[in-house]
Amino acid sequence: MLCVLTGLIVVVLVLTYYYKRNRYADTLSTGKKLKTAVTNVWCSDGKGRSSLYFLTEKGEVQHVNVSYRDCLRYKRGDTIQVYVSTKGDWYEIDPPSQLFVNPEN
Repeated sequence: MLCVLTGLIVVVLVLTYYYKRNRYADTLSTGKKLKTAVTNVWCSDGKGRSSLYFLTEKGEVQHVNVSYRDCLRYKRGDTIQVYVSTKGDWYEIDPPSQLFVNPEN
């Protein structure tokens, strides 16, 4: 029984990993770029994820996850570029936009 439960957990984790990886790759390859300002920054070095919040073209508040180390470089008002999936339900930060945040720091 324990082996079946362990196997099921492993399968779920592997499927989740591939789902997120495919969504990331698909969003970067087919998504639309959106240049927007950061409205809120939430940095967590614990179990939670660090996130940058922004407004979409429709005025909705959305977020992208970033590493804790990258999160510390952002502040409210910074401009970022995010990719929006073709369905408009998934957002990824444009990798090059992470390289040039707050160059004075």
